[in-house]
Amino acid sequence: MEWYALFVKTGKEDYICNDLKKIFDYNNVKIRLLVPKRKLMEYHSGVKEYVEKPLFPGYILFETCSVEQIYYIIKNTQNRYIYSVLRTQAYFQKVNPKEIETILALINSCGVIEKSLVFVENDRIRIKEGPLTNYTGVIEKICPRKKRAKIRLKFLDRICHLDICVE
Repeated sequence: MEWYALFVKTGKEDYICNDLKKIFDYNNVKIRLLVPKRKLMEYHSGVKEYVEKPLFPGYILFETCSVEQIYYIIKNTQNRYIYSVLRTQAYFQKVNPKEIETILALINSCGVIEKSLVFVENDRIRIKEGPLTNYTGVIEKICPRKKRAKIRLKFLDRICHLDICVE
């Protein structure tokens, strides 16, 4: 089975994912849908709270062995928020297995990157626990005030800079 990406309206990822699950269940199609998210600390009216935001806004990842069948089911869906399955000029664009392994290693069973426990010692960063425990060489910056770390992640052959939550 291979991983692919579906381009959708930003902010509607969960809504579309739930709709597609119902459609694929009804059609007895074997598929795994994933909207990877990250947990972030945000301030609203002086109150700190954790929120979950999509890791890749506007994209739903899916794993299937029959992308053509999925394409035609999605094409016949009357959901105006679904734009297309990502493709190259010739065929549907697969997500690189190394990239998807990295994403799957970072997320928990609910598809969320949880916060990591970080210690800063003499300008060196040491990660004690969390999804970044064995993840070295990609942390670009840590902002203790916002409780965020900026990491570099390769996805669909381009470099993405992401903020994730750290303590």
